[in-house]
Amino acid sequence: MMLDIIQNIWFNNPLWITWGVVALYITFIFIKGVSKARDIHDSDDFLLAGRNIGWFFLFCTMGATVIGGGASIGAIGKTYDWGILMLVVSSGWYIHFIFSGLIVAPKFREAKLYTVAGYFGHRFGEGPRFLAMVLSLLFSVFIIAAQMAAFGWVLASVLPTLTQTLQHSGVSGDMVLKMAIITGGLIVVIYSTAGGLLAVIHTDIYQFIVLMAGFAITLALLVPDIMANWSVMTNKIPAEFFQITGGKGWIFLITTFFAK
Repeated sequence: MMLDIIQNIWFNNPLWITWGVVALYITFIFIKGVSKARDIHDSDDFLLAGRNIGWFFLFCTMGATVIGGGASIGAIGKTYDWGILMLVVSSGWYIHFIFSGLIVAPKFREAKLYTVAGYFGHRFGEGPRFLAMVLSLLFSVFIIAAQMAAFGWVLASVLPTLTQTLQHSGVSGDMVLKMAIITGGLIVVIYSTAGGLLAVIHTDIYQFIVLMAGFAITLALLVPDIMANWSVMTNKIPAEFFQITGGKGWIFLITTFFAK
């Protein structure tokens, strides 16, 4: 069965070059991440990249993290539904990063702490530390699940012919998506375990560059069509789309803003 799948992919689909480019990119990211294991000497290096992250590295890793699967797929989908409201409530996410960087992070550095749960343990004892750990774990699980699901959908969308080939060979659509999610998850888990935060930051740099280039090229290709059909679009878009509350009211805006 596997030989038939390989033959169908290689001989019947001229887009194998695209698949090769994607495979090379993923392989490059994996190797770059794992190679950072050589720079790990203690817990500070593994968990906090030696507590010495420059502004460029910080900018790229935060950009790649924030503009991940949740933002590039989920948030854009919500913007399509909510309009300007989504842009307003999403700003709470970025304001919280600024607040954390200016106010919270220096206190963590002074106390030589690694996690939010560690801070609660340092200030309030083991009970609050355990509660903060559970909440952080739940938050992280759902975030990672969303990112992995987004990776699977993107991979299946970027390589539609590969997906169709696998389906014609007897692999169901759900199984194709699961295979993509597992592949992406394993790659991230392995290089993160090997190189810690250093691996995450250095791979984020390349991912951020590719992400920004992709967005810029996509925008450049779409702008002429958008300008040519601007009046048609605005006539079809509901009036609530351009309202700051999105027609959902101020209570919804405020609560969603702080929930972000």
